[in-house]
Amino acid sequence: MMTINGTLNANGNENNPIRFTRYGNSDTWGVLFFYETDSKCLLNYCIIEYTYAITSWDYIYALGAVSLFKSKLDMNHVTINVDNYFYPVHFHTKSELSVKSSILHNTKGKILCFYSLSEHSAYFYNSYLSFGKESDNYGYEAGASNIKYYNCIKNSDGPGFQDADGGNYALSSYSQCKGKGEYGTDMGAVVSGASKSNYSDNNSKSYSGSSTISNKQEVYGTWTKSKSPYTIQGEAIVPEGKTLTIEPGVTVKFKTGTNKRFRQRYAQS
Repeated sequence: MMTINGTLNANGNENNPIRFTRYGNSDTWGVLFFYETDSKCLLNYCIIEYTYAITSWDYIYALGAVSLFKSKLDMNHVTINVDNYFYPVHFHTKSELSVKSSILHNTKGKILCFYSLSEHSAYFYNSYLSFGKESDNYGYEAGASNIKYYNCIKNSDGPGFQDADGGNYALSSYSQCKGKGEYGTDMGAVVSGASKSNYSDNNSKSYSGSSTISNKQEVYGTWTKSKSPYTIQGEAIVPEGKTLTIEPGVTVKFKTGTNKRFRQRYAQS
């Protein structure tokens, strides 16, 4: 998993999305857990797949592929694909989330899980929310009116990926996500015809260590495409007061099969 206490800027683009995935061909890896972050974080043109919930002993749970606890996050052109009974997104206590031109898809369960929703701010714009056989896309529905939607599609049909099992999230010709994103582009991280996002690294700091991240290791600076993939063997931590910037085209692979629990803030593996 990755725990963000500082700031994460994962800024991909149309041709080079950032992928958070598993290491190997089986099992799941945990979540991106935004925990009391320093400032608003960014996931832009990202693909997040093969996640699984994190549980705790102190009543803080991270049940979503993207989980927030007292944090703020913008998600633009993000595809989250979940294949279990947990969630693409989980709010827990005073968090703010903005989702634009994205696909949140769960083949078996629901889309959102939240506690104390009156403390949260959630905004979905030009996005496709696709859930499994459940009759509703919420995990805990009290106060659901506080979630705002604009031009969103919510149903139980799949978004029409070419081959999600094989990691191909391009949209099929019949997909309901075609042409429904911003400016008539397709929804999701892998889109067609979107205006290109340019990435320039004017930050002299870069991540100079190995591309293999050991358990509990602190990470910050810049992860570059030239060193990709980055392999995380447990939990990577973006510490308070630090920023991790991830370049377009980077793949982050997480070791699977670890004990997905954490005490206080940090995962045990």
